[in-house]
Amino acid sequence: MGEGGRVMFWNRKDYRQKHIQIIIRKENYVESTSFESTDLSFIRFRDEKIPVKLSHNGSNYYATTSIYNLESSGYEVTVVVDGELCYRTRDVEQPMVTFREQMKAINDSFEEMKKRQRELESFNNEEPNLLEIRLKDTDSVPEVWYRGTRVDEGTNGLVDVYMHWHTRDFNKPTELLATLEFIEGTDIDAKRVEVFIDEEGERGSFNLLKDEIDG
Repeated sequence: MGEGGRVMFWNRKDYRQKHIQIIIRKENYVESTSFESTDLSFIRFRDEKIPVKLSHNGSNYYATTSIYNLESSGYEVTVVVDGELCYRTRDVEQPMVTFREQMKAINDSFEEMKKRQRELESFNNEEPNLLEIRLKDTDSVPEVWYRGTRVDEGTNGLVDVYMHWHTRDFNKPTELLATLEFIEGTDIDAKRVEVFIDEEGERGSFNLLKDEIDG
């Protein structure tokens, strides 16, 4: 048993990436935070900063704190590393977290990680928008993305962009008209790309700039 009535296990020193879970409890409040790290020094030096998830009025947020600050605020702290209990606060005036409560917090943390991973995979697999136009102010060049590719910077250069959309009227369908013209590439490979979008779909064409000059 460590100092201050705390149980501490500190017998591993290696540099493998570890799955760390911080479980905090105060009365009926239980919260769990998971992250990956090779550094477990925050267990020995309890004033080192760690990320924890907290909730207030139904909203979750993350804060940077330490085991010392949490315990000073009345929280009981449990640290699980790769499924092994490595640290736990013991306060004789406060009952310990039950095994069932700890396992529920661990399972909830795993489910949250899986949910975030699914959301990230869904975002990465999502089809890019057909056309995006952003205008910061009246003096700026519009920022334009066509099918996920920005056409106003880098090796591309915006020449012209136009967008018109009108909602469906009583006896008229929705109106859509967008035109886009930009230069793609540099030197002899540069080409002028023109895109036309309406209710029927999209059509496009391009000409090599060297052909326009030679012509």
